[in-house]
Parts: sequence; structure tokens; C-alpha cells
Amino acid sequence: MVHWLYHPKNTCNPRIMKNSIACFCFFLLASLAFSQETPKKIFGTISSDFGVLRDVNISILGKGDGAVSDANGKFEMMAQKGEVLVFSRVGMLPLEIKVEDVTRILNITMYEKTEKLDEVTVTKKIKKDQVLLAIEYNNNPNLIKSTFGILDKETSNYSLRILDETEINVSARDLGAVLNGRFAGVKAQCNNGDLAVSMRTDTGVGGAGSGGAIYDVDGQIFPSLPCNLIDLNNIKRIAVIGSYSGVLRYGNLGKGGVVIINTKTANFSPRDQDGNLIDVARRNDNVYTSKALVTDIEQQNRPNYLQQLYESNDTDDAIARYKELATAYSSSYFFFLDAYTYFSTERKNNEYADAIIVENQTVFADNPVALKSLAFLYQAGRRFEKANAIYREVFILRPDYAQSYLDLADSYQEIGAYQKAAAIYARYGYLLEEGLLIDTTKVFTQIIDRELNNLITLKGKDLLSKQDLKKLTLDEYFEGTRLVFEWADSEAEFELKFVNPQDRYFDWKHSARENADRIKDEKTIGYATEEYLIDDALPGKWQVNINYLGNKSLTPTYLKATVYHNFGRPSQTKETKVFKLSLKNVEQRLFAVNNGR
Repeated sequence: MVHWLYHPKNTCNPRIMKNSIACFCFFLLASLAFSQETPKKIFGTISSDFGVLRDVNISILGKGDGAVSDANGKFEMMAQKGEVLVFSRVGMLPLEIKVEDVTRILNITMYEKTEKLDEVTVTKKIKKDQVLLAIEYNNNPNLIKSTFGILDKETSNYSLRILDETEINVSARDLGAVLNGRFAGVKAQCNNGDLAVSMRTDTGVGGAGSGGAIYDVDGQIFPSLPCNLIDLNNIKRIAVIGSYSGVLRYGNLGKGGVVIINTKTANFSPRDQDGNLIDVARRNDNVYTSKALVTDIEQQNRPNYLQQLYESNDTDDAIARYKELATAYSSSYFFFLDAYTYFSTERKNNEYADAIIVENQTVFADNPVALKSLAFLYQAGRRFEKANAIYREVFILRPDYAQSYLDLADSYQEIGAYQKAAAIYARYGYLLEEGLLIDTTKVFTQIIDRELNNLITLKGKDLLSKQDLKKLTLDEYFEGTRLVFEWADSEAEFELKFVNPQDRYFDWKHSARENADRIKDEKTIGYATEEYLIDDALPGKWQVNINYLGNKSLTPTYLKATVYHNFGRPSQTKETKVFKLSLKNVEQRLFAVNNGR
């Protein structure tokens, strides 16, 4: 029997099973230490919005090695896996890229600095005064206004977690739905019309979250807050404080933590020509009016070789064409993935589709991106045993990637090996606590925690004794429709758009230009996934669109979308959809999902 240990003192997520099953972990410890890699040549072209960039300095973080881009923006240099390349040039924002096992071609886009003169600090002061913070507030998502002045996340001596307006789901039902699941250790819901937020704190007064959180809205303190008091479109930023030093100034009221909310109308709102405040809350700028392409984009954008297969008369003709094409595309795993998909779905011939992969396995060997793309296709075709074999291979190639644990554990669940799935989750928690895996932002850990909680909820009786099962406390649990996105190429950039049944939308921008901190976090920890939760309060048809921005090697990217219906209930089901993204800078409709019981 698996024994689970619960550690309430752990701050990365106070749920369950952060430390257990050490016997499953010992053989990985040595593999997590980076071995000496053979340097390899990295090359590509560096450009900006206005063309190629020359004289860009490329160096290895912490070393003196480097190169400079030529007149055509091209560069090449030697680096090894795990090292970080730093791209810098006067007038441009610096860029850091971690070298991965698959990194070869890096076609880089750099962006101009847009600093204003009044933001330049000429003294040795680290902390800026309130006047400077007020000037920077609108353009600095690390600032939040409290009743005690503007707080700066970067210089704060305690944990200050902030959601900027670009990260707030304005399509959510209410404030509870906006907050729930967005901060590690924070639970939020609406009870009888009032917002109820609890969080784990280190106040040492009255226990964790005693009395619930209080609310600091535009500098005014409220012990309670109606859920629908604030228009979600009018929220500028939200922050949570749970540490003792952060809530101390709020007195005894703050012992359960503090939620700070800044609205647009009360904080540095724009003024019209007469000096009057513009009521931003009355704007309808998140009403969906654009028309995403709803036709088969991939059909219109098929490569020539795939079009030839689709034009074949029968299976024999298709096989003959494939064999002729295979010689020319013998080094392209995209070709073989397309051929596999064609024969398995269009010709309903899994036997021949499998033979294509077996005969060309050397193209996939030691390439985690190619292998994961193949595993996606296996999952979409419900060929879970084959997918599991691939994820085990990727796990061996990437034991230091957090994503490897999530993928393998989920794959074990798909084949009904729940004990093995539980062991992988436990292994991740153990290595996290031991410092062998690092997740400072807790974005990924929150996702893997939700997977674990779901496993315990649905299959706990098969894993635990009744006595142990009763002791478990599942924090931050959710019921509804859950969408999980995963992309095989970590360098992929795109924008997702979620449109609710009332035609209100919410964007998530996954690009170095718009979300550099998130991209850096993904590369540092080693993950490429995101989740979105749709609760039952907004039943009906939801639409999901995407605008693919490309990657650094100018190749397609495989995106997997897993839809969990009735998530967290005994009736839970899931479906896997896979998309090959190649057409860039065009908004495309991925799929629609019906939310509700």
C-alpha cells in the first residue's frame, strides 16, 4: 500500500502528498545532477520589428564566451545543454534563452526599449519613493496600491503576489471565480453573495487563514466584500498577502491574510480633454466581435507532400506515393507524423501507420520534441499504451524537466496504472521539497497538484485505506470544465482566446514580447503547459481560438488540448485534441466546448 504524508508546514502547496514514497525516488537523484554535455553549435538570425540586427552580443551567462551577429543578423556559437545564452544590444531589451537538448536553430526577435526619461534612476536608492511609484504605476505590473501606499513586488521584503489586468479572466462569473486557483494556497468562492477567501499564512495568530482574509479596495479596508460589487472589467490589479510582515500593519484584522484590489477608475485612470475621468468600467472592449477562421485551416495550408497523399485514389495509390515521397523527406519527423495521421485517420489503416513510425524510429530517437508530438497523436487516437511508452522514453531523456513528471503520471492514469501515477506525483513532490526540482512561482506545481487531487478524488479508494482517505484534505478543488493545453516545442509562441456564451472573451498571450517572465519560468523549470477552468456558473458553448506566432526554428508546433468534462465528479470524461500549428499571425478557431452538467 502507498503511504501518504501531509506536511502543513510546506508553503509551496499545502495540499497532500508533498513528501512520500522515497523508495521511488532514490534512483533518480543522481540523474538530476547535470552531467557534462558536449558543446554543440547554435546558430540563427537575429532581427527586430524593422529588420535584421547586426552587432548583437551573444554570450553564455556566467562565462566569457561569446559571439556577435554579422551584417545579416546571423550568428553562431558553441554552447551546451543547460547553459543560458544572453542576447544584448544597445537600445534593445536583453533576452535570455536556455539551451535545451533539442536546441540547434535560434531565430531571435529582439524588442526596443521603451523606457521614459523620468523612469531613469540616477541615485543609489533601491526603493523608489511614492511619487516615482505613482508615475510608474500604470506601466509597471509589479505595483499595487494599498491603504498604506503603493507596494512594489520587486523590493518588498515579503511575498507579494500580483495579478495584472491582462491575467484576469473578465469572462468569469464573479470575483470568487477570478481568484480561485490563481494563487498557490488560496481558496476563494462566493457564499451567500459575499466573497470568501482563505489562505495559508505565517502570521502565527489563530492558525492558517483564521477568520478569513480582509479586503483592501483602492485604499479602503473592508472586512467583507460582496462578490458582484466590482465590475470585473474595472479591475486593474489584484494582490494577496499572507506573510506576517506584510499583514502586520493591518493589525488583528489581517491575521487571515489580505486581498488587495485596485480598480481602473480609482487608480490613475485616463482623463479626457476637459480633465474628467473616463469611466473605463463602462467600456465593452472585451466583447468578441472578430471572426476567427472557422474553415479547415490545416486543409488550406497543407504541405505539398500531404496534399499528394490526399489526392491519392485508394490505399495502394497512397502507399506508392508515400514511398516515393519518403526518400525526399527522410530526415523530417513532421513528414512521418503527417503520414502516420493520414493513414490512421483517413485510410483507417493503423497497421501501416504504425509501420511508418517503426521503420523511421531513428528520426524520432533522442528528440523529445518529436517524441512528444508523436505521443500527442497517440493520445488523440486513444492509443494510450503506445503514448505511455513514448512518455517513459521522454522521461529518461528529460528527468530534470518538471513536465516529464506530469506527462508520465497522466499517461499512467490513461492506462489504468493508478499506483504508478501516484508514485510519479509523489516523486515530483519529494524532489521539490529536497530542492532537486525548483518551482519558485508555483504555476506548474499548482497544475500537477490539481491532477493529484483529481486522482485521489476519483481513485483514492483504490490507492488508500478508508482511514487514510478520510484524513486527506483536498485544497483548491474545482468542479466544472477543465481545459489543459500542452505544446511539444517549448519555443512556441501563440495567443489563446476564450469566448464565453455571452460573447465576452479573455486572452492569454504566450510570447516573449507580452509575457517574458512566464516564458523564462517555463524554460527554467522545464514545462510547457497551461490550464483554464470554466465553472458551472457559465453554462453553454465556449469557443477557443488561437493565433500562432511561430517558434525560433521556423517549424510547425504540435499543440495538445485536453478537455475534461464534469471535472472532479464520478462522471468525469476527457477528450484529447491535437493541432499542428503552422500558419502564423492568423486567428484560427481551434474548437468549441459545451460547459455544464
